[in-house]
Amino acid sequence: MSNIVVVVNEKNVDVSVLKELHKILGGSLTKIRTEISKGLPIIEMEIFDSQYEEKASLLRRLIFLISCTGLKVRVYELPEGDSFETSSVRNESLISIETLENILGSSDDEMNRQLDM
Repeated sequence: MSNIVVVVNEKNVDVSVLKELHKILGGSLTKIRTEISKGLPIIEMEIFDSQYEEKASLLRRLIFLISCTGLKVRVYELPEGDSFETSSVRNESLISIETLENILGSSDDEMNRQLDM
């Protein structure tokens, strides 16, 4: 199990991108803007739980937005139980968007395999 963390690596994000982030993430637009300006995660979640499909869908929508807008982000796959603020392996846990897509694809394949049994 792992925690996926996404941090926007830009201080000044275009308003249209902020609005799209708000549509994907929900919550307060002010909170999203504050997280971005402080370099805090906009997403920090354990994806392999009973809500996998919902969380994977959210991550895929975010990946699509990133690819369409060129938004600069850092993505981490932290060990279970670690948080972004307290992780001692944060730098070693940096992954690419492509790796995140592969994690989601592999997880979908495994879920489908188990459902076909």
